[in-house]
Amino acid sequence: MGRYNQSLEIFLKAESLLDSPDHEVYHYIGDLLRLNVKHNKENILDAKDYFKRSIMCGKQIKTYKTLADIYRKEKDYLKAIELLENCVSPGNIEFLPTLGILYLKVNEVDRAYGKLEEAISIDDKHAESLLAFGAIMQTKNDGEAALNVYKKIPNLQDESFEIWNNIGMCFYRKNKLIAAISCLKKALWMCPLNFNVLYNLGVVLMTAQQFASAFQCFVSAVSRRPDNAESFMMLAICLYYLNDTENAQIAFRKSIFSSSAIKNPLIYLNYSIFCLECLKNPDETQQYLNNFYNLCDTMKVPNEYVQIAEVVLSKLPSTLPFPETKTVVHQVKETKIPQTQNEKTDSDAVLNGDNEHDKEQNKLCNIGDPDDDLV
Repeated sequence: MGRYNQSLEIFLKAESLLDSPDHEVYHYIGDLLRLNVKHNKENILDAKDYFKRSIMCGKQIKTYKTLADIYRKEKDYLKAIELLENCVSPGNIEFLPTLGILYLKVNEVDRAYGKLEEAISIDDKHAESLLAFGAIMQTKNDGEAALNVYKKIPNLQDESFEIWNNIGMCFYRKNKLIAAISCLKKALWMCPLNFNVLYNLGVVLMTAQQFASAFQCFVSAVSRRPDNAESFMMLAICLYYLNDTENAQIAFRKSIFSSSAIKNPLIYLNYSIFCLECLKNPDETQQYLNNFYNLCDTMKVPNEYVQIAEVVLSKLPSTLPFPETKTVVHQVKETKIPQTQNEKTDSDAVLNGDNEHDKEQNKLCNIGDPDDDLV
């Protein structure tokens, strides 16, 4: 009935009458505080405290599971893993897929692989395990193997949007754009407001040069995640191809001034190209090239991007002091600019997506991931 406050009052009264600790009472008090967290953010701290007290009274699977879910939503993955490891028993598949996904979150791919392999050995038709296992194949750039894994999922037509999102991105890597768009639209039909699906569909539509449709996807994506710098960058590039330079600049500025912009050097490189080619502003071009080179010191950037930055530098007036250029040979796994045109100038290469690494962009989905509306 959702009358959490009344239930909580009764359980608190029951707690006051206890002669000895009772794990059931502590669990339900914690669960009621958790369910009522929207009304009082401090409730979650009290909820965790009650769950811990319940665990101290004895091993209770449901308490471990609920407390692990709280830590998972708080992105404290190590504590969530520690709790769920205590729940695993031989032949029990319930917690293995979740553990596999959590190990992926902390970049322990081998342990994730082991948990998912164990789950599939128990039930080779378990959808959640197969989805996560396929996602691992995709992170290793083995789209064909991932597709073979997804084909094993029973009742695929009725499965959730996460699977169709990942299948769509497998086709995208194989440059089968029509199939990719079809799968992603099916995923979007199942979950119209999911950020990952909106973003991925926008990328594929841009690659297919369907800029008006891509624009609609990125508008929806930024409305879902207004703090996501990459979405604004993609929206800006889309507007650039729609010949709306004024709004493209607005979108670019929202991207570069976002707190998450420092995670992706392409944002600064693309805007510097935009400033040079569209705004004819060499001072601003150099400013954001400097930002790009500063990020090259702190993260792995494909050497191709550095070479493009040097081309942009060569087009700046010689009176401007050039920043020190650096060549970085490492690769990043995810880049956000799709290939959209066959003929382009050297300095337009990143803006237009002239890079094989761009085909590696995909936002993979795992069932029950709290980061993104069940993704």
